[in-house]
Amino acid sequence: MLTYTGSRNLAGSLTNNTSTTNLTLMDTLINQSIRKITSSHEWPFLEKTATLKTVASQNYVNLPQDVDKLYTFYVDIDDQLYQATELASKDDFDSLGVTNKCSYPLYYYVFDRKLYFWPEPSTSDYDIVITYKQRVTDLDTADYTTGTIAITTATATVVGSGTTFVADMVGRYLKTTDRIWYKISAFTDATHLTLDRTYIGSTITGASYTIGQVSILPEDFQMLPVYEAVMNYWAMQGEIGRTQTYKALYDEMYKLLKKEYSSKSTKVRVDTLTDKTVNNPNLYITGI
Repeated sequence: MLTYTGSRNLAGSLTNNTSTTNLTLMDTLINQSIRKITSSHEWPFLEKTATLKTVASQNYVNLPQDVDKLYTFYVDIDDQLYQATELASKDDFDSLGVTNKCSYPLYYYVFDRKLYFWPEPSTSDYDIVITYKQRVTDLDTADYTTGTIAITTATATVVGSGTTFVADMVGRYLKTTDRIWYKISAFTDATHLTLDRTYIGSTITGASYTIGQVSILPEDFQMLPVYEAVMNYWAMQGEIGRTQTYKALYDEMYKLLKKEYSSKSTKVRVDTLTDKTVNNPNLYITGI
């Protein structure tokens, strides 16, 4: 993983300029590059799923803060999935007016970071399952290394000593002596965090560690925005040769990113059900 601190320090080294002014410039250029890369394609790694709850007699739910674009929406009622139809405009949605309440929605519309649906649900606490494109947030938080930690093998609990963990650490990554990065899934208090998967290393006590903020890009491609930031730096200095060197590095890695992540599958071609007749094998007589 290339954390915020690692990215800016590396950019400072590659520009031969580790002044505070230049590192601040690198922060800006790196974040802008991440936004450009993530907006250049419908990347599967930007997709995320969340489960919300209906509220009786309320025709909307608030969307999670990290939602950029909604992809799919359905309601899970007693293990039956009900998918609604998205309307093209708020006027279309408003024109539906008031109707009797229903267990599941027929139409929906996204407005002002709220997911509106029609008709209103008649029952609370049905699961609303959404898939969406995540918003990109700036890298701006330095690595945290204060104190020591203890983790027991095959558990997901991190116990700190001399630490001041905070809720904002959820979503960041932790690395300790086994050199593997683990995503932090929950915050309990200043000395307790939870990992999103069990720790596979040997049990540790009093160990050093790093908690870092990393970009939304896949781990193998987190150098991309650094290359572009350094390329732009040398272009501003009029260094044509160095500009071309880092442009070539950027272009080559971007090609690899598209090759690896243009599709959710490793297959060259993925079939769809469009315009196909699907035969249910359970409808055929197999014996008398």
